[in-house]
Amino acid sequence: MTEAKTVTFEGLKEQMAGFTKMTTPLPFADFQQYFNDCMAFLQSDYQDLDTDQLITFKSICGIMGANAQQRSFVKDNNRKKFQKMAEKCAFWEKAISLRLHKDGLTDDEVSAKEEALWD
Repeated sequence: MTEAKTVTFEGLKEQMAGFTKMTTPLPFADFQQYFNDCMAFLQSDYQDLDTDQLITFKSICGIMGANAQQRSFVKDNNRKKFQKMAEKCAFWEKAISLRLHKDGLTDDEVSAKEEALWD
């Protein structure tokens, strides 16, 4: 019997920080697992996230979505899966942006905070 892995905001953020330093593509299974963990976390905890956490997830969705979109151009068995992932990431990125704007942040403020995340 395997122990269930607990997914946390900090854990997802740390994983993305590691991914941004990688020089080789993340294997599909690992990419898919990280994507699924992020989507499940957003589904369950979106309403409880604070501004900084929302900005982090907006950035994560942007990075993951761009990567998935790029990988969807490769003609292999995972092409359609990557396309669906890119679409879901775009949905969440837009939803988070709308919420941040509703909370009073400008595009420039959000962009500045996003740029500082992965330095």
